[in-house]
Amino acid sequence: MAVLRNKPILQGLGSAVASALAVLVLTAGSAAAADAALEQARADWQAGRLIPAATALKGLLQRDPSAGEARALLAQVYLDGNDPVAAEQEADRALRQGVARLALLEVRGRALVAEGKFDRVIAELIPDADQPAELRAEVLALRGDAYLGRDEPQAADEAYTQALEASPTNSRALIGQARRATARGDLAAARQLLTSAATAGSDPGAAWLALGFLEYRQHRYAEAQAAYTRAAESSAGRWQAYLRRAEARLDGGDPQGARADVAAARELFPASAELDYLEGLIAFQAGDYPKAKDLLEAYVHRQPTQGRALYCLGAISYQLGEYQRAEEYLDAYLKSDPQALMAVKVLAAARLARGSNQAAADLLAPWVGPEQQDREVLELQARALIGLDQQAAALEQLRIAARLAGTDVPTAMRLAALMIQAQGPAAAQETLRQTLAAAPDRLEVRLQLIDAYLTDGQAAAALREAQEAVTQAPRDPRAAAAQGLAHLAAKQPEAAQAAFRKALELQPGFPGAALNLGRLIAAGGDPAGARRLYEQALVAEPGNTQALLLLAQLDADAGATAAALERLRAGLAAAPANAALRAALARLLILTKDPGAALHLLQEAPPGGNADPNLLLVRGQAELASGQAYTAVETLQDLVAAQPQSAAAHLLLAQAALAAKDTSTMVEHAARGLELEPGRPQALATALLVLAAVSDPTTKATLVARLQAVAPDNVELAVAAAQTLGVGGDPEAERRRLVDLHRDLPTNQAAYRALVLAEEKVGNLPEATRIIREWLVAHPDEVESMMMLAQLYRQASRPDEERQAYVEVLARQPQHRAALNNLAWLLRQSDPATALRYAEQALALDPQDAAATDTLGVLLLAKGERARALELLGKASAALPDDASIAFHYASAQAAAGDRGAARGTLRPLLQRSFPEQNEAWALFQSLAP
Repeated sequence: MAVLRNKPILQGLGSAVASALAVLVLTAGSAAAADAALEQARADWQAGRLIPAATALKGLLQRDPSAGEARALLAQVYLDGNDPVAAEQEADRALRQGVARLALLEVRGRALVAEGKFDRVIAELIPDADQPAELRAEVLALRGDAYLGRDEPQAADEAYTQALEASPTNSRALIGQARRATARGDLAAARQLLTSAATAGSDPGAAWLALGFLEYRQHRYAEAQAAYTRAAESSAGRWQAYLRRAEARLDGGDPQGARADVAAARELFPASAELDYLEGLIAFQAGDYPKAKDLLEAYVHRQPTQGRALYCLGAISYQLGEYQRAEEYLDAYLKSDPQALMAVKVLAAARLARGSNQAAADLLAPWVGPEQQDREVLELQARALIGLDQQAAALEQLRIAARLAGTDVPTAMRLAALMIQAQGPAAAQETLRQTLAAAPDRLEVRLQLIDAYLTDGQAAAALREAQEAVTQAPRDPRAAAAQGLAHLAAKQPEAAQAAFRKALELQPGFPGAALNLGRLIAAGGDPAGARRLYEQALVAEPGNTQALLLLAQLDADAGATAAALERLRAGLAAAPANAALRAALARLLILTKDPGAALHLLQEAPPGGNADPNLLLVRGQAELASGQAYTAVETLQDLVAAQPQSAAAHLLLAQAALAAKDTSTMVEHAARGLELEPGRPQALATALLVLAAVSDPTTKATLVARLQAVAPDNVELAVAAAQTLGVGGDPEAERRRLVDLHRDLPTNQAAYRALVLAEEKVGNLPEATRIIREWLVAHPDEVESMMMLAQLYRQASRPDEERQAYVEVLARQPQHRAALNNLAWLLRQSDPATALRYAEQALALDPQDAAATDTLGVLLLAKGERARALELLGKASAALPDDASIAFHYASAQAAAGDRGAARGTLRPLLQRSFPEQNEAWALFQSLAP
């Protein structure tokens, strides 16, 4: 017999009874009226109107609790209303009130079976030879159901056989035997048994329901509908027949009929939980996902293990972009039905959407093999493999899927796009050529082939196919726009413009032409003309993302940042789910120094939106800009999981890890970023930054070796490899390696500077000086080398040469702040007037420069301008509180100003430190003693 899947629908009937009692025409103490009310309740029950029946019966019992027949009928009503607990309770009360026990055995037994109390059925329902044949058969059949519930099929078979011996037309026994036949796979026998029970059995309604359920499970929806129709005609529980027929009609492609059945069932039982379930299914099939979600979630709240509802909620959540929720529902569903392939596919798609490529691949693995070749599974598995950096395996899966797709053009195009992801545009070209040969009239295939050629750098092939496209569809703007792109690739800008203009003649504002032509015109110096074209594209296609982004870029380039922000905000307000607009707006906010607003904007993305890789990238940038390095690392790790082949993702993660001082993460992802795109300047720059931050010699050496394996000819890495020797404790080996490198690459600046530093490190100042002077012969105007030379002269205590070096610098760069400041310091005693002029110039260039502030303060103090000197030296000391020399200068100014206590307080922490003016500090401190 079909198992009812909804919870009791007659619970909580008290308020309905209370209101019904107000209008119930029942005169107290009138036996005739009570009998009439009982008969009306019986009629309502037989017609399937269980709520009116229950209302009337409870009213009778409230007036006369001893009305045993009313209570017995109420037990039957509860049972048909799928509330076996209440049915058992009312049956027990009726028995205590003296209602004939035999009349209640069936109701009570059915209630116990429905509650799963199989042991009690076996213990309490005992067949007796003195029982009427029909009752004895029903008792035996109920025992058979209980044995089945206890997984004792042989005992069940024996009980059903005995029941039919007692009464050959007993429907419960026939239905039980049909269930056993179905379990053995003998569907023909099951149908024959159920048909016999339905046409000549004791309970035809139950038999028709069971037959309908059997046909429905075999996807024979027309036959199931016919059986449920007969059940509705013959059963007091016809509401169940309407509900079951609604499901069969829905799956059979008749949503209107399903709605009609749901309405009929609702009229009989408005409180049925299955009404929400079926209306949810109808809304799901109609694509009304929010409504379907609300209805099915309400149902699952009451029936948390209902499989199909869980599956539908998983599919709905996926469609709504709520991928984590989709996983939760589908995981729960697959626990009950692990072989449900459709659920496996949707779950895999949800995992892919969340960047869980390995989890998706593991889920799909049992469904991939020579014996199981489902095209959609292969496509999903290929996407997972691409995400796992297993391009060759992904391409193989896609080729099998393409063979299975045959001449299905949309599928072939989608698979070609995935092939491009897996191994580049060349991998997809053969599939597209074959598809085009099979469907030469499909312009969209030719356009995708043109795009593949363009991406692969095959301008001539793209141009050839574009000409074919224009010949094939001379009035289609897509063909003309594709021809324009092919001309661009072939470096024929005038022909490209002509093709784009032709497309715009065919369809004014056509975005594929207007946007590309606008870019060409903007690059040619006509932003106003580009703006007109972008705006035309927006008129033709309101909300076009690229047009909005290009217009915002024009605004920003013109300095109208506020206008750009407003344009992007308006576009996003009209399309909140547009990840590209949200990312662009967030980037612009970061550029305008408002990363907090960018983060807030990203947090407002619709559910599932922040899983978008583009938004993850921008969120990581915003977190970095906000100083949230550790959070940025977590965000960018999610990005790398979603896009393991993105060099930009790895490099940004390395930068975040650098800020977070996460050595292992920054090393791994800097190296991976360079491995993915060795020619990317940002990759090398990030790798060198990370190298500079690594202090552990072993880690540094390992990283250098890994980077050099990718870029063996890179000089910066060769320098870094030499410097690892110094970090490892062998500066002489470092120097020798750099000598060789400089000899091999005498004009390379990185090798030259590293060698100078290495010579300085080992104390070989004359050689370092010689190398710089030799370099300056070939590069006489290189100011940085002159500054390096001046510093070497200072270390060698050669003030005249140092001063001349600064003079040479200023002859080439009169506003060189460091040279001005250092020369002022150098001349402070020999030429204080000139020194003061230089110091004033240096500070004017950067009033916040602590070194320049200190120099000018010292010079002013020597000149006797104590007040200004005190102010400047106090500012310098506050800016560099750990600089002992500046602190000493400040103490000197305090002492000169007469503040002896303050001077001693400034000097006291310096006394235990080593710095050039240490002895002078001691002397000043002692002179200030009270």
